[in-house]
Amino acid sequence: MKKYILQKICLGMSLAVSICLNCCGSVAYAAEEQMEENTIRSCGKIVYSENKTEKCIYDSADIQAVLDCINRQKGVLIQKLLQLGTRFIRTENGWQYLRNPEITVEELPGGKELTWEQIFHAVKDSQTIPGDMVVKEPKIAVQIEGINEVTDFYKAAAADNLSNGKAAWQDGILLLGTGADNEKAYAQGKEDGKKGSYRPDMIPIYAAEEKEVVIRHKHTGSSAETEGWSGCYHNFTTTEVSETVCGATLYQTETTWYPNESEEGGGSWHGGYYTCPWHGGIYETSGTCDSVDIQRTTVWHHDISCGKTDLVYAVLKITGTGEDYLDGKIHLCAELVEREGFANLRPSDEKFVWKNAQGEILGNGAEIIVEKPGLYSCSVVASNEDVNMLTGNTKVIIKGIGW
Repeated sequence: MKKYILQKICLGMSLAVSICLNCCGSVAYAAEEQMEENTIRSCGKIVYSENKTEKCIYDSADIQAVLDCINRQKGVLIQKLLQLGTRFIRTENGWQYLRNPEITVEELPGGKELTWEQIFHAVKDSQTIPGDMVVKEPKIAVQIEGINEVTDFYKAAAADNLSNGKAAWQDGILLLGTGADNEKAYAQGKEDGKKGSYRPDMIPIYAAEEKEVVIRHKHTGSSAETEGWSGCYHNFTTTEVSETVCGATLYQTETTWYPNESEEGGGSWHGGYYTCPWHGGIYETSGTCDSVDIQRTTVWHHDISCGKTDLVYAVLKITGTGEDYLDGKIHLCAELVEREGFANLRPSDEKFVWKNAQGEILGNGAEIIVEKPGLYSCSVVASNEDVNMLTGNTKVIIKGIGW
């Protein structure tokens, strides 16, 4: 009977040593049942031997040390799980773990309060995203091909450099991606594209705004006050005559005696009649002045008599095409589309001139090749003086980037 008890105790000791040795390594293993302090039974020293060769000697203090080591290792693992956002709470059914790192707990379990099975499942779920922490409007991460996996392309995770809807653990903190880095990069790329800035190892893909400029007849000559023709204008005068009745109120003059010895009666009376304050005259009765004023005015006329009002000669059409989208160039093309007045347009043999925004001449002809974004102009060279809008502008932008 004593031999049987001794063998059973020795078997338990071997298992405990095995657990202790394994828990110190990278892989943890334990029996299903948890040892408790009150289950340890030993009287004095136990000698375990095989074939009468002494192997090792245990006593109760050794077994207790093994149990303490196991519980301490459990405690270390519990602390690491806390760093990864795992939380432990005490419930009616014992200790349970949660995956929401925002939950605060005041009480923590000790190593002897959790089974290895509970710890195993907690470790297994330690890298999962909590179900109640849903990222709104998740987006699929864009995978950029052609970038080698070298350390230069890696940096520490942060909430604003992870794609929206993605997550990562850093130093025990769960980071939920906002995609802010992509938005900033996109905005910066647009701004750089407007300025023509791009990485030297990339090839810009250009696009040009299509523009149409209507070439119309422009009246020549002048509307000067000179009789005759001046370009499109016929200058002449006419005389306008108008009559105006005075209509002023007549006033009565004073009666005055003028003595004169040569006259019969020794003199005569003068005045007492009615007259106009502006035109004079003698009226026997009161009333208004009926004098008529005649005004003559010279009026100049500048009639447009060329017959070309609103006449359209042609339409200057500017387009841009990329013959090879990965050569970093774009072809700008100009075309004159005939309209009803095209016969009146007199273009030269080299009828197109291309310039950049600085006014530098880039070339002649219907097509040029440019390699930078910016504003480009094309002018129609014609001997006409009676046309307008002979120049059209087109804006070249970076539409995309290639490798």
